[in-house]
Amino acid sequence: MDLLSSSFNQILIPPQVQDEFGIALNWLHIQEVRDKNLLLALRVGLDEGEAVAIALAMEYPEAILILDDLKARTIAQQMGLKIMGTIGLILRCKRTGIISEVQPVLNQLQSVGFYIQDSLFQNARILAKE
Repeated sequence: MDLLSSSFNQILIPPQVQDEFGIALNWLHIQEVRDKNLLLALRVGLDEGEAVAIALAMEYPEAILILDDLKARTIAQQMGLKIMGTIGLILRCKRTGIISEVQPVLNQLQSVGFYIQDSLFQNARILAKE
């Protein structure tokens, strides 16, 4: 979460995603989705969090949507959205000097149950030149 707040000027999330966090963070801006029809359509094939995140991102053309779910990423890309995954965020933080190494961050994510395929873990280290 700290990497998010350090990486972007403004972070918008729908209330449903805020509920998933379970805590209020003053740097997160809660924003309702306006296009309820799009949201209903997205709910057919996606979990609630992914559906509302994609619907909200559609309302902000310059947004970078952070998604890890493969199905949601595919749909978001088909809709023309710019997406980034958690690993991409970590690599961005390394490039911008927010963190000095990606491996400790990846290890920490894994220690709290975040699944990272071995090949993705190794590719992240290669891209980070570690």
